[in-house]
Amino acid sequence: MDYSGSIPLWQQWKRLFDIHASLGVKPQDTILNLVPTSGTDGSVSSLLAIIPGDNECRILVNRFLGSVNEVFPIVDRSIFEDEIHAFLLDRASVSHRWLALLAAILALGYVVPVLPLVDGGYARRPDRAEPLANLAQQHAFIVAASYHRNHLATFQTLLALIVFKNSSFGWVDGNNGIAGLLGLASRQVFTLGLHCDPSVAVEALSDEVSSIRRKLFVTYVRLEYSHCLESGMPFLLRSSDFAVLPITPDHQADFMHLFPTLSRAVQLTHSDRSGLPESEIKDLLLSLQSTATWVQRNHHESTDPVHILKLSIQSSINALALYRTHVALLALLLEQDDIHLRSRLCSDMVTPALSLLDTFGTLFDTIEEHASAESIKGWKLLVMAFVRSSVFNAMSYLLTFLSRSLADPSLLALRGSSHAALDSAHVFRKIRLTLRRCTCTLDVSIQCVKENVAYSAYLKSVEERYRLFVEKGLADIDLASEQGRIVMESLGQTMNEMLDLAEEALQQNQITLPLDILHKPTDKSDSFNDLSSGEQLTLMDDWDWPWYNSLPEIIWSQSAM
Repeated sequence: MDYSGSIPLWQQWKRLFDIHASLGVKPQDTILNLVPTSGTDGSVSSLLAIIPGDNECRILVNRFLGSVNEVFPIVDRSIFEDEIHAFLLDRASVSHRWLALLAAILALGYVVPVLPLVDGGYARRPDRAEPLANLAQQHAFIVAASYHRNHLATFQTLLALIVFKNSSFGWVDGNNGIAGLLGLASRQVFTLGLHCDPSVAVEALSDEVSSIRRKLFVTYVRLEYSHCLESGMPFLLRSSDFAVLPITPDHQADFMHLFPTLSRAVQLTHSDRSGLPESEIKDLLLSLQSTATWVQRNHHESTDPVHILKLSIQSSINALALYRTHVALLALLLEQDDIHLRSRLCSDMVTPALSLLDTFGTLFDTIEEHASAESIKGWKLLVMAFVRSSVFNAMSYLLTFLSRSLADPSLLALRGSSHAALDSAHVFRKIRLTLRRCTCTLDVSIQCVKENVAYSAYLKSVEERYRLFVEKGLADIDLASEQGRIVMESLGQTMNEMLDLAEEALQQNQITLPLDILHKPTDKSDSFNDLSSGEQLTLMDDWDWPWYNSLPEIIWSQSAM
């Protein structure tokens, strides 16, 4: 059966499926994915067999230490460098738990290409990373789930695996094991006593041990907070639950300074029965607004490009967390039926989202200015692994706000006083530029392709609504009309342009991807056209892709978010 005339954007659907096929079929990546692969069983011998040669091992460790570990500290650099030196001298001298930690770190090194490998290449190598991560996960999961109190190395492995799964660019709400690993990590935080400040330990701890324990606690809190904020899971940690005070004045200490405000705000976003009076919510919004200036201040001056780059990433990720939390509260406020409530609680519902996009754009500009040409993509992917969902949520919020403002003039008074917030065309340009920056992820996962295609179409749909409102005074449109057909063709063209970029990006990444399917999908047995109509529709449902059937509601409904 031919659905091309009855289902919106059917041709774009077909192209998206064929891109999905080109990326290859991969089993669900879950926390329980413990089935041995290629004869491996998670033993010491299996781990040793998969660890690469000395030179590549050093490069991968240096990639991790100079990038991921600078943003989310997992190991003490000097201590781990000594440990890796000893390991390379005698590979049989290390414990099983440390070897699992090394495997997780090497896996991260393969997906953060900020330094060249032995062959001189900068490409991401998930094909080499995933076997290492799977073996590390087998060990960490079994040990963490079997014992009340584990060694610190097992907790570090859990954190490294959480970061690795973030770097796989999957669906933030998907079954990729992050929530489960964070659940295990949350128990380890308390059984290992990481929630207590090292200064109150029964036996005095060395400065090195005290420092890494503090850093690990903050890293866990930041990963947990970010996941809850983006996935909608309740964030249950309160300031009264711990007594850890970071001593070093760095980005970790800055986050903990923000934590009381951030935690109160994020807990409100997933609670319909918070019981907070309006005055407290208003104070919370004002606190988020006033803190925005403080969080992006510069601690240090430097002339070293790499140092400037790392400082920028550290401070920007904190700022993005703050703005994203503010946007989450404003999105909740936007959903309220009481239009007077919004004006009582705040006067500017646009600037925080614009500030998030500005911060993201400035950070990407800094990367392009200070990173070596070959490593720019690697640094951008490192940033996107942690802020991608925040950026897309901010764009979605702005587009929803603008769309609703056509039917609800009261929102026009809540756009602040800045020229940027008052100029809809400026907002559209800023979102389009942000989407262009996000295309750096097009070749890493099907989820990134779907996000880029979907949000490009969403932007186009709101722009079309504004055009029709200005030209014809229409706040809505019947998609079955001639004007509606023209609009749908425009959306299809926009989606095709992004799909073209995705195919081009995949063609340039020929190391691990079979790309011949992209050119003639109808000649392949695994193409969209070779599936029965029922299978095609089932695949659409499984992908949870928003355009099938619900496209008119998503684009034109006054109530759809």
